[in-house]
Amino acid sequence: MATRTLDQFYGMEVATMDAFLMGSVFDLRYNTKDWKVAGLMVRGSKRVMSEAPSSASGSAILLKPGRFVMNDICIVPDRMDRAIREITWDNGLLPHASTLMGMRVETKDAVLLGAVAAVEIDVDSWKIRSFRVKMEKDAMKTLGIRGLFSKTASGVLTDFVSAVTDRVVLRRTLDGLRGDLVL
Repeated sequence: MATRTLDQFYGMEVATMDAFLMGSVFDLRYNTKDWKVAGLMVRGSKRVMSEAPSSASGSAILLKPGRFVMNDICIVPDRMDRAIREITWDNGLLPHASTLMGMRVETKDAVLLGAVAAVEIDVDSWKIRSFRVKMEKDAMKTLGIRGLFSKTASGVLTDFVSAVTDRVVLRRTLDGLRGDLVL
C-alpha cells in the first residue's frame, strides 16, 4: 500500500506520457460515504482548457484517479488525446480533502483528541485511509503520553469516523483509541 499525504499532492504537475502538461494539482475531491478519491483537482493548462469537453467552465478540472506514475510529477499513462477523455468539470458537489485539515477531532465520548494535521491517501486504492492528528495536551495526559510539546499521532483510520460536520467525530472513545495511535 503506497500512501501519500495531501500536502504531497499540492502543486504536483500532471503530464501525459507524450509529455503534454495538463496542469497542477491544487486539491482532491472525495466521496463522504466511502472515503474514495473522486478526482484530482487540477488547474488546467491553456491547451487542456481549449481541448476539454465543452461542458467545462472555469479553470478547475477533475481528473479521475487511475494508475498514475507519481514521483515529483504525476504522469497519466495515456497520450493527450486519450487523457482528455478522463477529464470532468468540477461541479463542486463533493467536498475538498483540504477542508479536513485543521478540523477538530473528537471521540465518541466528546473528548477533544486534537486537530487534523495530515490527510493520508492510499494511492493504490485511491482512498483516504487515515489522519495524523496533532494531539491536545489533555488527551495526551489521559492516554499517559508524556512530553512538553504536543505530539502528532497517526493511526486515526477513516474506519473510526462516524461523522464529519464542522469537526470529525469518531466511533471510539478515547480509551478505545489507546492501542491504535502511533506517535
